[in-house]
Amino acid sequence: MLFLKRDIRTRIDLLLPELKTQIQDKLRRYNLEFLDRKFDVGDRVAVSVYRAANTRWKFGTIVNQDGVLHYIIDVQGTLLAETAEDIAKDLNKELDSSSVQGVPSTDVAVPYLSQSSAKEIDSETRSPPVPDRPFPRRSGRIRRPPERLVL
Repeated sequence: MLFLKRDIRTRIDLLLPELKTQIQDKLRRYNLEFLDRKFDVGDRVAVSVYRAANTRWKFGTIVNQDGVLHYIIDVQGTLLAETAEDIAKDLNKELDSSSVQGVPSTDVAVPYLSQSSAKEIDSETRSPPVPDRPFPRRSGRIRRPPERLVL
């Protein structure tokens, strides 16, 4: 019941179930775009960092959960407070651990080379000397002075 554009709750409202919130919960659960992001303490996650110019994601572990969507993350010794929107699970960790377990370790024997034969091979594969100063990366375009309006 509305009174002065406000929903007034009476004793009858306490007896009736809240259909509005139940419908919203069902819609949220069946919405395909909805991602219920929950992370546990100790999970390895990727955090989007907007402060760094060169890197978009940094990796860390979740230290604490401050709220429903707010987490404290340890990134290389620095604690960051981020929301679940800026956090993604680190899938590389899971892939790396599975790939390392499946690869058997093999020992390869390295042939012994005498010093004289090693010097001959080294002299053949020696690369040209690297210049002390790197060349500037500029275009070779010819630049003209601007044409100014002369009255």
